[in-house]
Amino acid sequence: MAFLGQEEQVRELQDRFKFLYVALFIGLGLLVSRLVYLQVLKGDQMRQYSEENRIKRVKVASPRGMIFDRNHRLLIDNRPDFDLEIIPQYLKESKQEKPVIERLAKILKTSEKEILDVLEKAKGQPSFMPVKIRTDLTRDEVAQIEVRKIDMPGVEVREEIKRTNIFGDIAAHLLGYIGEVNSTELPIVNKKEQKYRLGDSIGRFGLEQRMEDYLRGIDGEDIKEVDALGRVKLERKKTRVIQARLGKPSIPGKNLILTIDQDLQQVATEAFGDKIGSVVAIDPRNGEVLAMLSRPSFDPTSFSRGIPLTTWNRLLNNENHPLRDKTLQDHYSPGSTFKVITAIAGLEEGVIDENTKFHCPGVIKIGNRLYHCHSKHGEMNVVRAITQSCDVFFYRVAQKLRSVDDMLTSMGPLEMVATFTSLTS
Repeated sequence: MAFLGQEEQVRELQDRFKFLYVALFIGLGLLVSRLVYLQVLKGDQMRQYSEENRIKRVKVASPRGMIFDRNHRLLIDNRPDFDLEIIPQYLKESKQEKPVIERLAKILKTSEKEILDVLEKAKGQPSFMPVKIRTDLTRDEVAQIEVRKIDMPGVEVREEIKRTNIFGDIAAHLLGYIGEVNSTELPIVNKKEQKYRLGDSIGRFGLEQRMEDYLRGIDGEDIKEVDALGRVKLERKKTRVIQARLGKPSIPGKNLILTIDQDLQQVATEAFGDKIGSVVAIDPRNGEVLAMLSRPSFDPTSFSRGIPLTTWNRLLNNENHPLRDKTLQDHYSPGSTFKVITAIAGLEEGVIDENTKFHCPGVIKIGNRLYHCHSKHGEMNVVRAITQSCDVFFYRVAQKLRSVDDMLTSMGPLEMVATFTSLTS
């Protein structure tokens, strides 16, 4: 029913409604076609995505290869250690932040402020990323947390591997230690085939660093179904996603067997006592290193899970430098051991033979300086000079050699030992 005199305006509006109907049909067609695409053509994929929202992927750390001595005696082992983590996202969604913090503080025998401070420092990272609250949990603390876990959403106990040096600080510089990969070095280490993530361990020193690719295994992955608060659900029946993706097992690293004799290492440690220095024992028959010790030392086990700053500063500021490998990084006078090399060089170069004699008056002048021998030995040949360690004799031999290079290039180390053995036998 049109008003009197408005027929023209109504006809004009009716024409415009045609365009509105067309727009509505086009919009409805797009909506229907999109629903068909998502629910029919891509139905299986979309269903998988929705189910994956209930899936939590848990890294399964690979056991690092163990290290043994020549007699297959275990030197470095992997032992379980437990960390407490909180996922802030689940903690906030549950609206139970205060009760959870109170329960944890009571279990850990610490203050609520200490836990809150750790969470506060981690606010810059995504809320779904776990925040490590405490390391090295005792078994009693782990048991209490697991019992109350249903009332503490977002709280997880994570099992880690603690790299343990069985014999403490013995051969720490040789065996080395591991540490966590930081964000700065992550792009560098990931140039290799093995990929690292933040928090992964990597060899930092000694054999742990040198044999990293050999000792490190390949991490696995475990698949768990969780509820909206991140709590693992009981698997009454397996979903399609869990059936299709059962995770993957970790691959342990390879073990390492050394030429080191641990019994000899312990004898050397006891002989050193509180002295400062180093010892390297080598089998002259094949060049195998039987013992390699640097004192004072440190316990590599304390480095495997992150060393406290106070402990690090104490080691760093120690005047005896326990972090320095004195077998490789310090310099020592060879002393009388170099006399054997001088004797063999003289024999090889033909400047002396077994019958050559020099007189030892107990002192020799070289340039403007007098060098004293520990005794007046009189006439000495090479065999007597070695057995009595006569300094003067070997100064005279060195003077006859053309250069220092004659001592170093006349023969290899094993040939020196063989020649000396036949000479003195």
